[in-house]
Amino acid sequence: MVVLSWNDLPLLRATLETFRQFNGSHDMYVVDNGSVDGTGAYLENDGYRVIHHEQNLGVFEGTMSGWTRAVADGHEFILNLQSDFPSLCAVPFAQLEGYLDRNPDVGFIRLNRRKHRPVNSVTHDPVIFQPPEAVGEGFEVSKYNYHMAFHPYLFRASLVEHLRQAPVKSERGLMCAYEGLNLWGAKLRPPCFETLPCNRHGTPGWTP
Repeated sequence: MVVLSWNDLPLLRATLETFRQFNGSHDMYVVDNGSVDGTGAYLENDGYRVIHHEQNLGVFEGTMSGWTRAVADGHEFILNLQSDFPSLCAVPFAQLEGYLDRNPDVGFIRLNRRKHRPVNSVTHDPVIFQPPEAVGEGFEVSKYNYHMAFHPYLFRASLVEHLRQAPVKSERGLMCAYEGLNLWGAKLRPPCFETLPCNRHGTPGWTP
């Protein structure tokens, strides 16, 4: 799992603690993107794999540094989060990894509550839905052509090097790079994470 954070310590703590509560122990990479709110000290004292940057590199480069480290450590799948996505339930990792193995045309699975958009934000093509496919234990996954973005996604680590080639080093650049791979996305039903309301200075709208 890779989590990006910048001056969001209350939200980050909630995200990490609820993930552990529902999912137990996993390799948890946390990118401290130049925080000055005590995030570094908190992470060092709690045994996380920390990628610390002296300054905020932005969402794209900060996230990529975490993904690249996870790939270098040999992980085949990466769960990407941000600091304001606490868990709602356990993630069925075995079923979802099996789904990705059986569906090579799917690059990632979206796990959070964000609503579907009527069109793809990059290509502006209509979002096309196919019938859901059961993956076990009451979870269903449906394919769609939704773009890749910085939200709760389980995706193939093999995508990282392709996505690093984004022409513009931004979230939009990442979406364009993903679109160029001509892969489907998928959505898990029910979702496993929820977005917390917050401002960009780290003031939480929810407390654990």
